[in-house]
Amino acid sequence: ALFAALLIAAAGTVLLRGDDPSVIKTATHIKAPDSDIQGPAVVNFFASWCVPCEAEHPAVTELAKHTAVYGINYMDSTEKAAAFLARLGNPYKDIKYDTEGQMGVEWGLIGVPTSFVIDENNMIIYRHDAPLTPAIINNDILPLLGDTE
Repeated sequence: ALFAALLIAAAGTVLLRGDDPSVIKTATHIKAPDSDIQGPAVVNFFASWCVPCEAEHPAVTELAKHTAVYGINYMDSTEKAAAFLARLGNPYKDIKYDTEGQMGVEWGLIGVPTSFVIDENNMIIYRHDAPLTPAIINNDILPLLGDTE
């Protein structure tokens, strides 16, 4: 009961401060774990089994018209990921497959979808732990990158 009370108090503090618990901005100057991904770019963790990932897919597709978007397919089979992308379209410059979840651990993933913005030095400058929307893309992500394409 004490643990539950502390948890509720902590959540209440976040809500009273006005912080959006679905958005976590990482500290700047944290190197992105995967050296094969070259910024400026967005790294988007997704899965075929993830309903919010399917909901955000049109926004990711639109984002890819403005900047490089790399996909990391998380805890999924390559066959299911291929079917997902064949059905919805593939907006990704490149896709990595994290079938065992190790890349998710390296990036500090807490769930999917999650997107990271990395700069030209491959430093993480923004993190979004929820589905991307046109408003998030236009107001938060593109201003950080400039319109790169």
